[in-house]
Amino acid sequence: MIPVATKRKKKIAVPTKAQTVRFSLCLCLAISTTACSTTPAETDYPEVPICDGSSELRFVITTMSSSDRFGTGNTITAELGGGAIFIDGECNFWVQSENYGTTEYLHGSLTPEQAAEMGEDFHYSRWEHLAGQYFDDEVFDAGTLIAHNGVDVISCYGCSGSNAPSQVLDILSNQEKWRNKMTTQGLPIDGPIRIIPVPFFEDIGGLPEKSWPLVEDPDVIWESLSGGEAVWNSDYGDGYVVENAEELKSLREARTFWIEYQDSMEIGSSAFTKTADGRKHWIFMRDVLPFENLGDGTLPLP
Repeated sequence: MIPVATKRKKKIAVPTKAQTVRFSLCLCLAISTTACSTTPAETDYPEVPICDGSSELRFVITTMSSSDRFGTGNTITAELGGGAIFIDGECNFWVQSENYGTTEYLHGSLTPEQAAEMGEDFHYSRWEHLAGQYFDDEVFDAGTLIAHNGVDVISCYGCSGSNAPSQVLDILSNQEKWRNKMTTQGLPIDGPIRIIPVPFFEDIGGLPEKSWPLVEDPDVIWESLSGGEAVWNSDYGDGYVVENAEELKSLREARTFWIEYQDSMEIGSSAFTKTADGRKHWIFMRDVLPFENLGDGTLPLP
């Protein structure tokens, strides 16, 4: 699910002199050829700022995976997509780190220069005109690029091989570049964390464990979310929201340990806990974002 924002009023575009001249030229050429295009050049679109002063989300880019690829617990870490970037009209941003199993979001503010550069890189002023669905009908189980400005939604399935125009492909190619820039600039979020602890009965192969950091028993949380049944592709996306300050501190310390360990070992994102009586759990977590529904973590499209 993706964020919703208060809708902007769409303005009626008045053709510029350049557009009028181009149309007249094409009309003349149409008598002898059909090779003329009336598509305005990039500079012909009125500039639309990302940071328009509102408190609502004005820039959302994320890549959604097929739900068939989610195992038990992955739903909360993947439900907002991968490589996600959220920016509101006051230039506040939230960006997803690359540690998806223990998903961390970082928060910061763009400078006016950065916002202007992003607007150019992502063809932001054209999103109203680029809105629509694009796809590669020859691929299966591909990711879907989602971009929206609070009103207009661009959806691109299997985007790199799709029928999308070059500007949409530029959105895809610039996503990772800007996510990397913003992760170096952002700071950890000081707020609730959504978790799912999944019972783990097998040998974890020497991977490190941390003590269970919450007062609430992990199996009680698991039962409340799942009814005790671990089923592939089950939707336990609501998760359990941790809000106690001391528990959040312990949870973040454990997450930092797992992230650093995973980076040093160059392994995938896996985090394990162990209770005092020896019960082990595979724990999935992500930061709660201020604009999501605290009840179920959803962020619907406009």
